[in-house]
Amino acid sequence: MVQLARQHGAVAVFVALDTVGEPPAAPIPALKNAEQAGFLVFNLFDLWQGRDARTLRIAEWDNHPNADGNRLVADRLVALIQQYRAQLRLPLAPR
Repeated sequence: MVQLARQHGAVAVFVALDTVGEPPAAPIPALKNAEQAGFLVFNLFDLWQGRDARTLRIAEWDNHPNADGNRLVADRLVALIQQYRAQLRLPLAPR
């Protein structure tokens, strides 16, 4: 996938995100594998840490993020995109 993305002038990004809950206790091999394959890895597994999960999930029985949770995801992605502008080959941000 990385090679195909590069052939088309794109940057391959691996976004790691779980449902609302605590981050994984053990390292996730897929993150290292993705990085070794050449992906730019955006690790969002810690996004929910220290937050009240009840206010960020759809329902008590559904750990998918609700609108507020999705705003957190979007905010983190925007921050990561800004942080990695050069690697993503994005133009400089307007002043």
